[in-house]
Amino acid sequence: PPPSTPSSAASDVYKRQTTHLAAWVTAYIEIKGESAVAEIESAYLSNSDRTSEEIRAVLTALSVHGRSGCTELRVRIVQSYEVALQFHREFAGLIAADLTEWRQGQFIDVFKDLLTNERRTFQSDDIKAMRRYISAAISTQPIPPK
Repeated sequence: PPPSTPSSAASDVYKRQTTHLAAWVTAYIEIKGESAVAEIESAYLSNSDRTSEEIRAVLTALSVHGRSGCTELRVRIVQSYEVALQFHREFAGLIAADLTEWRQGQFIDVFKDLLTNERRTFQSDDIKAMRRYISAAISTQPIPPK
């Protein structure tokens, strides 16, 4: 079961074990809500020493909640995605897919920069997801008054 306090969570659960990590994070967010998202962000997403498997598991759990779980946490999850884009850019395609679905257009410049300056590091599916995001975000932005 998830730990009862943040301090025990940090010491007992935030180890480099990835087995069932996505399920644990999903349950922890279900129980603790926004405070869990903040704690997970701090322990995983703002930590560049975490493994790709750990980051993928955490992003999967956040996606589950943002898509169909605790959708009221979506704003906080988007903030965590912004942190993930700073420390774990290799997951930009995965993040872009959710941001596109959620109509979060504030990251256009981030994805344009990634496609311009770091394009070689991404798989074709990631590039397509970022392009879809940019296209969708541009088409939904209000036209500024003249």
